[in-house]
Amino acid sequence: AILHLNASDNFNKSVINLIVLDHVLKNPVNSTGSVGVSILFRATDNASQIYKIANISAILYNSTNGSQLGALTFSTAIPDTGDDSFGHLIERLRIDGYGRIGINNTAPNETLAVKGTLSVVSGSGTQGLFQNAAGNVGIGTTTPSEKLTVIGNVNISGYLNISGDLIVNKQFNVSAST
Repeated sequence: AILHLNASDNFNKSVINLIVLDHVLKNPVNSTGSVGVSILFRATDNASQIYKIANISAILYNSTNGSQLGALTFSTAIPDTGDDSFGHLIERLRIDGYGRIGINNTAPNETLAVKGTLSVVSGSGTQGLFQNAAGNVGIGTTTPSEKLTVIGNVNISGYLNISGDLIVNKQFNVSAST
């Protein structure tokens, strides 16, 4: 390692700040937010050009006294398209001051907000939940053809309300409760 930081104590319950990064404004009265500090990662390509490849930032995105909000953001470089665009960083993930996480979303309004497709696969590799670019959701499939496509059995322990036509492609048993 080029830099090795080590902190030790006898309490076994403490957190020690090894590095403190401050961004001090000369005129904080005019601060409107989006100020902070970051760690920039760069690398040299095969033509000896140095490029920004990623960034981790801690930002103060609401700097009004009494309602300050911080966020932790992760950015990566966009793909090189031959037009000198490589090295342009785009925010990919944000954890905001309310604990909400945005993936490709810089202003999440939910606990987890994902802008794009979604795939959830089990540890054994079994496809679980999938949402494609059209917004169709598949359970057990990565090619949902309807708003909801389920490959496999479905168990409904409550009520099933159908407001449109019911199209049945296979025979099924229905038992009514009194």
